[in-house]
Amino acid sequence: MKKLVLFAFAAFGLSIAKVDAQSNVTFKVDADDFINNGGVMVNGVVSIAGAFTDRGGNLSNWTPSAGAMNDLGNNLWEKTIAFSGPNIASDSLEFKYVQGSDWPDGDEGNDWVDPNPPCTIGGFKNRWLVVPTTGDWIFSSKWAECGTIVTATSKLELVSGLAVEMGPNPTSSSLNVRFGGSANSVIKMSSVDGRIVKTVKVSTSGDSQNTIDVSDLNAGVYYVTVVDGKKGFQAPVVIVK
Repeated sequence: MKKLVLFAFAAFGLSIAKVDAQSNVTFKVDADDFINNGGVMVNGVVSIAGAFTDRGGNLSNWTPSAGAMNDLGNNLWEKTIAFSGPNIASDSLEFKYVQGSDWPDGDEGNDWVDPNPPCTIGGFKNRWLVVPTTGDWIFSSKWAECGTIVTATSKLELVSGLAVEMGPNPTSSSLNVRFGGSANSVIKMSSVDGRIVKTVKVSTSGDSQNTIDVSDLNAGVYYVTVVDGKKGFQAPVVIVK
């Protein structure tokens, strides 16, 4: 049974921190595919660790023993972290999920489906996230996969360090993808089974506005991935007929 629905609409952009900023982010990770393919979580425990204190979070920096996640059953874990103060969105939050309750128990570093995923940074494959400055949010992802989004009822925030505007969503004929990047960045669309259906190579730097013809695609959910050097973005788009 699939638990996480990676589904989102609207625009993407960087948040600007405010002195009175306050937000609650629920991190969810689904290890169903990992475990069904032979992976094992140490003692059935999953923890989260990252630079939380630096971003005004109520969890110590890089301390997995303090970040044990709640086991929801069916290989799904979650933990809610409160963020407050002016440093919430001063920089991308780096974090990762950890097997067990501490570093000696191991982490997901060698488990990634993509050995060089665009949603991570550094040799330890830390994930990136710009934390929204207000509201209650859910950040859902699969273990050792990039399919990550930040969702709320009315807006969407930056994922993986790259500011992207994408729409309309749903769409039936064309999709506009805009971002400020460097030359040789790439936009890809893939089906839910991972098959690449569209590829756009961006040859210019700066503000890039790209229109993708999707009229030939079947109705359904697709994933849009933008890669610009070490920065990356991924989110779903719905094609309707």
